[in-house]
Amino acid sequence: MSSKSDKPLFGFVLGVLIWFAPACFFLSLFLYRHEGNGEGAILHLQVVGILFLLVTCIRAVCYRCLPLRPAAFIGAMAYTGLLAALLAYYVAALIGLDGWGRLISWALIATYATQSDYLLKSLGIYPEFFWGIVVLFYLVFLGILHSLFLRRDGLRSFVLRVSDFTWIGATAATVAVGTLFFWRFQEFPMAADGEPLSVMFYPELVGEKFQSHYKFHSKALGESEKLLRQSYLPSNSINSANVILIVVDALRADHLSINGYARQTTPYLQELLSSGQWKNFGKIYSVCAESACGLMALSSSRNIHLFIDHPITLQEALKRNGYGIHLVLGGDHTNFYGLRKAYGEVDSYFDASMNKGRYVNDDAAVIDQLASFPTYGGNPTFMQFHLMSAHGLGARENSLAPFQPSRNYYGDIGARILLKNDGRTMEYVNYYDNGVRKADDVIKSLMNMLRSKGYLKNTIVVITADHGEYLGEGGQYGHAKGVGEPVLGIPMLLGRYGGGYILNKFGDNLMSQIDIAPTVLHELGISIPASWAGLPMQSQGRRFAYFQQNRAYGLIEKKSDGSVWKYWMDAGKTTEHLYEISADPSEANNRSNTLEAEQRSQWRRQLIDLEVNARQSLDAAP
Repeated sequence: MSSKSDKPLFGFVLGVLIWFAPACFFLSLFLYRHEGNGEGAILHLQVVGILFLLVTCIRAVCYRCLPLRPAAFIGAMAYTGLLAALLAYYVAALIGLDGWGRLISWALIATYATQSDYLLKSLGIYPEFFWGIVVLFYLVFLGILHSLFLRRDGLRSFVLRVSDFTWIGATAATVAVGTLFFWRFQEFPMAADGEPLSVMFYPELVGEKFQSHYKFHSKALGESEKLLRQSYLPSNSINSANVILIVVDALRADHLSINGYARQTTPYLQELLSSGQWKNFGKIYSVCAESACGLMALSSSRNIHLFIDHPITLQEALKRNGYGIHLVLGGDHTNFYGLRKAYGEVDSYFDASMNKGRYVNDDAAVIDQLASFPTYGGNPTFMQFHLMSAHGLGARENSLAPFQPSRNYYGDIGARILLKNDGRTMEYVNYYDNGVRKADDVIKSLMNMLRSKGYLKNTIVVITADHGEYLGEGGQYGHAKGVGEPVLGIPMLLGRYGGGYILNKFGDNLMSQIDIAPTVLHELGISIPASWAGLPMQSQGRRFAYFQQNRAYGLIEKKSDGSVWKYWMDAGKTTEHLYEISADPSEANNRSNTLEAEQRSQWRRQLIDLEVNARQSLDAAP
């Protein structure tokens, strides 16, 4: 049985346990679910410890200088407020890791903090209810702590017993340690070591990271690109058709009704295809499972292991041939890990973070911006649109949400992580399909507006995605993780207005995301930069497509008999996977144990560069 003298010590120890419990829970998920860095986890505990030391110092000063009740109340306020801020960060960090594979940055937090009501609604949460629960929880927790500090706080007993000299010295030492630590935190951030809070404030210091991939540049490739840029000249005779590129974020090919999906998710795309002016490529392959590398691969026609800082892009090639370049993008590309810089020099740039009157992931902002464009003036024009409707954070209207009941799997992250709740899978699929249906309607609005403004008289239109989306396959939701068909298999449609039919120009070829840019230039009669790895699909068939996501890397091969095989490895676990995608699209049967030695050797030779890149990424991961 505890004695009365044990009670103050019990209160202090309980306060320590409460303080560190959220950090330990977050770090357990960070390490084991999201493969975070162990050194970064230890450093984070140091940061949390310093914060606890400072809060303890505030409480000690209050106990020494104020009566018991106000001292306990102010101490509880400081403790609860800072702990609530840490909890909010942990929730945001887990959403970022679960949704797009990276710790959230302060810039993104600032963007969404100003749009919290929009964000909560997109997650399926009523803002009034949410904030009511937050305030109620805060007040209840504050009351409990206040009561604990009044009755069982060993810190008060200790502070009141020590001499003035000891108390002042301990306080000064604590303030000095805290000041020194946070000076170091700012001047020498621990982001490169993977400490989560440092990564939030200094994401640009996380190696050469481009979303969740690291850049490992070849100096020779960079120098070669400089020389090529100097020698790349405008083509003499080109077909100056406009180019419209529509990228739908997180759009997987197998959830489009035009690709055989049982639900009617793409009625407008079906209408386009019935006109005879469009070619549906069905499913092509992205090079990764996230936006940054997918968009870079699309524009630069490079696989991830060949990325360089300043590649010749589709936009640059068109600009050198007299095109005006205009980007109209849903979502926040400005603050999303330097994504805006990757687009290079353009004539006009807009992303939805610049429209303060709308939710940043509402594609109505894209439509509004296009409405402000003048009618077509005759100069060749390139427009790139980025749509967020199919993304987990995209806005959806009830009028275009026919599949019910629906639930946002981003907003349900707690149930998915803690409860492993698979009973809601159909609701999550409904939510996603409603987003696909919304994207189809947004594309219709964009096409009608482009037509009314005269931009479709002589035009090539491409509709595709940056990557796909997991919807419960293997227990996964979202993207920026894994290399399964749901995140790598994306759609592509190519339309031609005012330039004849295109259906007979393409065979049934395997196609990669990196083939889009050269296919467009070939159609225009513009020379294709020699450094591009993609192939124009009008003249050549692709046999292999390569992909990498974090430490997983592999290839897809279309055999001469028409079968499609997918082979990949994990650089961390050295596991091997082989699937006949044409017969097993769900990747249920790993046939790596049946792989012939000669074929294994051939594929591994082809993947050497990707393996090196994957292992370097693994070694450099914070």
